[in-house]
Amino acid sequence: YRIPLEEYWDYNPANFLGACDLPSTYREFCSFSPSEGLPVCALDDAKNLKCGLIGQIFDQNLGARISEYSSVWDHQDPQSSLALMIALLQTSPIVIEVGLANSSFDQGLFPDPLKTPVSIQGGHAMLAIGFIPNTEVVRILGSGAPAYAFLNQHTTDGYFILKNSWSVNHGDGGIFYMPTSYLTAEIQDAFAIQDVDFTQS
Repeated sequence: YRIPLEEYWDYNPANFLGACDLPSTYREFCSFSPSEGLPVCALDDAKNLKCGLIGQIFDQNLGARISEYSSVWDHQDPQSSLALMIALLQTSPIVIEVGLANSSFDQGLFPDPLKTPVSIQGGHAMLAIGFIPNTEVVRILGSGAPAYAFLNQHTTDGYFILKNSWSVNHGDGGIFYMPTSYLTAEIQDAFAIQDVDFTQS
């Protein structure tokens, strides 16, 4: 798969209304999120009707695709995996796959699952672009810091800064903050990006 060019996946809220009502053979959960492009239907070479979002139907050879990557998460050794991810974020973003709950999205701040149990609805991929330790969260936000940061400010815990694909209308201008406790509890995998193949024409 490729990430479509912006012209086909333009985050325009007017485009995604009704996208999930199209006749389609797609049987997974359909989201009305603003990341969706213009909904369309087209005939394939065998004259079968295919419906989806314009970035999925046309020009699938255009856009960006991760061409080289390596897994950096070891479920048998989460502490070493966390340390490796934090170190790698100094030079490269990391794609994470993690279980999400509907309650995960309030103002872009993920809950601490040890304090607030979550019911996972499905999986999702996001791009980790940074990490901020709890000591820094408390220093910057003071009394406005989340309870998780206060309670764990003398540990190596903190928040992963995640860039999501749901436009600036979600989270903190499109950015989400995930505590290490949530990541270690719900992570499915993490990949360091080594090379990207980008095709515009």
